[in-house]
Amino acid sequence: GAPPSGDSDAVWRTVMTTITPDQAYGALESLNEGQREIVTLAFWKGLRPIEIAKLRGLPEELVRETLRAGLERFR
Repeated sequence: GAPPSGDSDAVWRTVMTTITPDQAYGALESLNEGQREIVTLAFWKGLRPIEIAKLRGLPEELVRETLRAGLERFR
């Protein structure tokens, strides 16, 4: 997928270059439902935060913060 833009770029690069599919699924299970949905839309569907925000009717900054927090679990 496309990397999310903004502050989470470094985390995204780490996730994309170091995590295995099994690790990804394990990390997803540790997230709450909202984080899991946003990370899934970004990671597997390739949506950018602005696209997720529009799709879910959420403020973009909330999506970015949620994505950042969710991606931190993958480190």
